[in-house]
Amino acid sequence: MENSIKIFVTYKDKHKIIETDIIKPIQTGRAIAAEAFEGMIGDDTGENISEKNPKYSEISAQYWVWKNYDKIGNPDYVGFMHYRRHFIFNDEHLSPNIIGCVEFENFNEDYVRKISLNDKDIANFVSGNDIIVCSKIMLRKIEFLKNKKDLTRNAYTENCHLQSADYDLMLETVVKFFPEYRSVINKLPDLEYNHWYNMFVMKKEIFFEYNNFLFTILSELEKQIDMSLYCNDAIRTLGYLSERLLTIFIEKKREEKKCKIKETPITFLKNVEEISHVKCDSNTINIVMSSSDFYTPYLSTALESLKEHLNCAYKYKVYILTRDISKRNKNILLENYTTENLSLEFINMNFFNYNFKVLPHITIETYFRMLIPQLFTSENNLIFIDSDTLILSDLVELHKMTLDKPIAAAKDYIMQCLVTSKKQSKYLKEKLKIKNLFDYFNAGIMVYNLNLFTKEKGDKIKDLLLKNNYEFLDQDPFNIVFEDDYKELDFKWNYTPMVEYEEFKKYIPHFSTEEVKKAEESPEIIHYNGILKPWSNPEKEKSEHWWIYARKTPFYEEILKRMAMSAIPMPPPPGNTRQISDYAKYWKYKILQNFGSKETRTRYYHKKRIYKAKIKGRR
Repeated sequence: MENSIKIFVTYKDKHKIIETDIIKPIQTGRAIAAEAFEGMIGDDTGENISEKNPKYSEISAQYWVWKNYDKIGNPDYVGFMHYRRHFIFNDEHLSPNIIGCVEFENFNEDYVRKISLNDKDIANFVSGNDIIVCSKIMLRKIEFLKNKKDLTRNAYTENCHLQSADYDLMLETVVKFFPEYRSVINKLPDLEYNHWYNMFVMKKEIFFEYNNFLFTILSELEKQIDMSLYCNDAIRTLGYLSERLLTIFIEKKREEKKCKIKETPITFLKNVEEISHVKCDSNTINIVMSSSDFYTPYLSTALESLKEHLNCAYKYKVYILTRDISKRNKNILLENYTTENLSLEFINMNFFNYNFKVLPHITIETYFRMLIPQLFTSENNLIFIDSDTLILSDLVELHKMTLDKPIAAAKDYIMQCLVTSKKQSKYLKEKLKIKNLFDYFNAGIMVYNLNLFTKEKGDKIKDLLLKNNYEFLDQDPFNIVFEDDYKELDFKWNYTPMVEYEEFKKYIPHFSTEEVKKAEESPEIIHYNGILKPWSNPEKEKSEHWWIYARKTPFYEEILKRMAMSAIPMPPPPGNTRQISDYAKYWKYKILQNFGSKETRTRYYHKKRIYKAKIKGRR
């Protein structure tokens, strides 16, 4: 007869939920939580310590399972894992870091396969064992413990917010209530490893024995330790001590030699955010933008321009895709750009962790637009607008436009100039395989038909980026995928001042000249595309329009401060600073090679090739 197994995964915040017949999610601290998470049980029914979760941390769920065992079906085995840490249920030799965790980027099918996170493999792995516990964490490998004695104690007390007196009191309390543990306590100063994280799988009777031991000690410590002056992290002292008590319990079982104990590595997921799925209101003009925290003042300027051009007959909703906009900056944006007919919502993109190319003026946020079909459903048109823009239209025309293609976008007339001057023709033909070179579009402003722009098309763009090195980043694969399948917008919807390409104005194709002129005279959206932005180059074309709105934002002083420090280069986006510097120099010489004497152009051309080779060699 097969043994029944229940392994609980603890959640305090909303993350990717994992559930099978064996694996069950449980919300910790639900009694004091802002909301009860759907699709999982809580630790706040029956006999519980849910309200004490700030002190006990994730083991408030362990207490609930112990005291309410009949409610989980009386399994033969019970265990615990975390939302971002799981056991590896196989004997593959994966290399953990110094704190015992094998790191993975994301939760996906490959992750599940590599660690055998399925019921059949879990049952096989657990079978025949009494206890499954995380592999030994060798404390002497940790830098600050290399030359220490009594490693277990020092590993605890090196945490600046934890008190050595609490650790010592824990040992005294163990001996007081469980004198048979004295031999283990005496060995602790020489123990060179620990089992942390409160993760295990145990047979039912061992689980009950462990919890009686654990909570007898902790309840006594709770009475004796005065935490009234502890900082927030130190309030979790009982949770930290419980990890040490798990090690003590396991060592006692080793000493008794009555249990079969199996060790296995555990994982650490770097990204655990669940992908948001937003259903857009059909009675609203829905707009998507993306921004980093650093870029917030410039996003604010775009929002200021939008706010001044709203049509009072419509509702507007702006979804901001971000990984790191601070709480402060979110609150400022909400306070200043929430009106009767305008609202904002921030979409957490922390799950986005692809190693795409970044430049000094282009951060990872530019790639978020490829995932819009994965994030949103919308019956109406969804409008994507870059943050380095001024929105000088009410956008009703884009909202009401009949769109029978996956996207609508404006052709890139700067690229047309580069084609006419033969600067990019070869690249578009040979690298991108574009048939009509003048149809290449700019991806900074697009209208999405999410019935036709599917997740599969977004995945194709992503796959092309992962396999190729494109000069114009994700705009190139957008053009490859939608080359013959997009609706053309007028240039006025994506008017780009030719700040960096003034010499190429004479190359505007004759069939675009009149429309570019009209767009320049009366743009609906100004897109400050390229390296030279109005906030760093206010003397450049159309920058004066941007500053009209920037002065009205709550970030105006911050923008001025950055300008005043313009002698210091604008902080690069997170990443390899040497790599970013090489990209900057590559683009600098790529632009400069088109100007000056023949000798100067040749010199810049060779410099460009040097930095291009450096970039390629690093990949």
